[in-house]
Amino acid sequence: MTSGCTSCGRKGGNGRFCESCGAAFPRSCPSCTATVSAEAQFCGACGFRFDTTGAREIEGERRQLAVLFCDIVDSTPLAQRMDIEAFGELMFEVQQLATSVIAGFGGTVGTYAGDGLIAWFGWPLAHEDDTELAVQTGLEILKKLNEFNTKLEKAAHGVRLAARVGIHVGPVVLRTDRPDTPAFGETFHVAARLEGFAEAGTVVISDVAQRLVTRRFYTTPLGRSKLKGLDQPIAVHRVDGPLDEDQSSSVAFDGPLVGRDHELEQLL
Repeated sequence: MTSGCTSCGRKGGNGRFCESCGAAFPRSCPSCTATVSAEAQFCGACGFRFDTTGAREIEGERRQLAVLFCDIVDSTPLAQRMDIEAFGELMFEVQQLATSVIAGFGGTVGTYAGDGLIAWFGWPLAHEDDTELAVQTGLEILKKLNEFNTKLEKAAHGVRLAARVGIHVGPVVLRTDRPDTPAFGETFHVAARLEGFAEAGTVVISDVAQRLVTRRFYTTPLGRSKLKGLDQPIAVHRVDGPLDEDQSSSVAFDGPLVGRDHELEQLL
């Protein structure tokens, strides 16, 4: 129901058009609830595209993504000790720090959730080494947070922050018809459980992710774990750091060349 017609001033009305002069009533954006004109094709507040032809078809895209979950460990006790505005500013600084690192490695932040965030690698731009980029991002976030702690300890009377990171690789569906591009799939649930499994100051990855980064990073197997909400246990690995450059090169080319005898003879 509308409060009245903005064209002729008639009060009331239940339809989409004024019963007195036929002018169209304003409407609300289904995405952000902002008021927009009846003729609008896009929402001026959030960019949502209105369907002007009737029922609008949902648009989605299936992608293979490396999904990264990151949050601050034991932030609740810290929030109870700090002024709420000071705590909010602190979390905003931490999210900015993480966002800068993610963007620097070509990732996209999907959601900010309280003291943490969800990011992915592989959309809208895909790279051959998206999983490696995700792992490098996780390690860099922990490194930058340690540097941030040096400043924080002096400014906040000994307060230190610790984060943990979980990474999994798998198929997801992205809603490309919405400006916020929500994403869905089990891949997100697995990455979230891995993040919850990780100890403070560590990056934990699934076996799928580990197989894709073994030529670039030292990893330690943590065994098969039954993570909450998953039907079957999965193999979990901790990332200990990047391989030395000479080791990385040797691992990358340690496989045999098959069907290339003639080419090898020419080279030799």
